[in-house]
Amino acid sequence: MMSGKRTLYEIYLQDALSFERKYTEDYIEEIKTAFGPIPLEEKAEFLRIIRQKHLSRIFALTALAATKPTPEEFKKLAPKTIMHLGDVINFIEIYHKIHKEEPNQYANQLKKLIKEMPRTKTELYSYYSVPSEVEEYLEKHLGVTLANQILLNDNDPDNTAYMLIRTYQYKPLLMHVLTHLNDIKYKSTLEALSVFFADPVIVENLDIPPMTLALHFLEVAERVETEELDKDKATHVLGGLAGGLNHLLRKIANDPEKKDWNVVIFNTPEGRTYLDLPGKFKFYRDEISAVIATIAAGNNGRIMFISDGMYSSWVEKDIDYVKVFRRVTGLLSGTRGKLSFTGKVWPTGRNTLVILFDEEYLHDAFEIVTEDAMYYVISERPFFEGKVFGGFSERVPLLFAFPFSRGGISPED
Repeated sequence: MMSGKRTLYEIYLQDALSFERKYTEDYIEEIKTAFGPIPLEEKAEFLRIIRQKHLSRIFALTALAATKPTPEEFKKLAPKTIMHLGDVINFIEIYHKIHKEEPNQYANQLKKLIKEMPRTKTELYSYYSVPSEVEEYLEKHLGVTLANQILLNDNDPDNTAYMLIRTYQYKPLLMHVLTHLNDIKYKSTLEALSVFFADPVIVENLDIPPMTLALHFLEVAERVETEELDKDKATHVLGGLAGGLNHLLRKIANDPEKKDWNVVIFNTPEGRTYLDLPGKFKFYRDEISAVIATIAAGNNGRIMFISDGMYSSWVEKDIDYVKVFRRVTGLLSGTRGKLSFTGKVWPTGRNTLVILFDEEYLHDAFEIVTEDAMYYVISERPFFEGKVFGGFSERVPLLFAFPFSRGGISPED
């Protein structure tokens, strides 16, 4: 990475490649300094891509709030960034945190955005937990009254599941399933879980990254195999997660802005190690690579596996992408081995994305892959230089699916 003052592209790329990012005063000031001078049209396009395509909500809302645009500029930038009531709430909260004042100059535009939102985009966030000053601002200036928070009964797993469904808490519900699925008593609860996880309106409007669904799908499946979770009960959850994941993957594959790749995975033993990240959930490198590869190659793309030989699989368009994803994880398991392949790889016809499980294989990858390619190392440490990237966040597949176009924000392709 370049030394000295960082460009907006460099600041954002480090954010997108980081599992956790603390928005300190210095970091916010750096975003403001880099984002502020950019022409308005480029700002709007940058915010559109990172918010709508990459699902980088907090970075986008921070950039919008920190630069304190004029009301006229806000009219052009906000519709690219504020997509639902949750974004409105977070924008008010971030703006207040940075400037120690309320965003009164934007109240009319915020009211207009809320009024034009489909009911789903407001209802799904009606139980949002917010600071009291934000809740007061919503009621006083925007005419929005949030629902009362619902207390959960931890001693009743069925009731907790229903309350999490009712309040649209997708990620907490995933964790509840992983820890309490065996304790759920009623079939109706399991059926409700399946419907909720599969609902395309919910997974889209709650901004659930496909990586999140895919890794939880695999975690549930693996716990069934080890008999940690009841198979019959887990079937409902797996069916729902598969439905939601398939919807998201098909939506991405059919997006006219999606960039298509051939993918080369260096399938070395490090793939079965997991990233040392905060939290209890373990992110295995090979499972992460399967998600990225399935999305990247989602339109008739080829996925190649390099270890003691070269193996490949094709991803056709408009098929069951969850089956593709499972097939890729199976091929990763079946072709894993020490790197002893000495041939060359000539991926042709489209862009090439090379995925590695450790930086030590970069030199081998440069020698084996003959075409100009992008290289991504699944790592705890975010880094990038030229066409080599490293790090991890649940947004990484979207970063490659929807890269920036040429312009003042990103370097030349």
